[in-house]
Amino acid sequence: MPSRNGQLRSPSQAGGDPAGLAAVTNPLVEREWLTGRELTAAGSRALADLRSKVRAQRRRITAGISTEEHLAAVVLRQRPGNLV
Repeated sequence: MPSRNGQLRSPSQAGGDPAGLAAVTNPLVEREWLTGRELTAAGSRALADLRSKVRAQRRRITAGISTEEHLAAVVLRQRPGNLV
C-alpha cells in the first residue's frame, strides 16, 4: 500500500506478511506502476486517476446529504462496535 508520498510501506506497516504483500504488489510491478518501494510516474498517474474517480463517486453517493446527516450516519454506524 502506498503512503501519501507514494512510497510503499513495509509489510509490517501494511499489516500483512511479505507473501501477502507480494501478491498485491506483483501486479503493480508487472504494470510498471511500482519499482521497489516507489511508485513510478505511471503508477502516480494511475493513483491520481483512481483518487479522482473515488472523489467523483463519493460526490454522487452523498449528493443531497448534509454534513450533519453524514456525521449522524457515521456515529450510528460506529455504535454497535461500542457494545462489544
